Amino acid sequence: MSVGAFVATRSAGPLLGGVTILDLAALLVAAPAALLILLIRQRLPARVTGQSPDEWWRRHLSRAILLWGLLEGLALLGAVSLFASRRVLGFGVLAAGALAGLLLLTPARLMGE
Repeated sequence: MSVGAFVATRSAGPLLGGVTILDLAALLVAAPAALLILLIRQRLPARVTGQSPDEWWRRHLSRAILLWGLLEGLALLGAVSLFASRRVLGFGVLAAGALAGLLLLTPARLMGE
């Protein structure tokens, strides 16, 4: 989605540099979501020895989906910021943060493997 937002905005004309109030507002809205992601991740226990992966997922699937959904929300917020302001900085920070979070919170890593 982030790549699509970038390509669509870029095709409409040149992107602008600098920071606007909209970029700052998007980053301020994203900060509590990022803290919530960290809090939920800390409370997600690793799979214990002898516990099957299916059992772990049955217990913790809702938290994992919440984590991934919050990360996708950050990317969506970045895309909205890009469409509204045509400035790359806020979009880049939010999209990179969301991508890094998705790479760090893979299913295997969530289980502690």
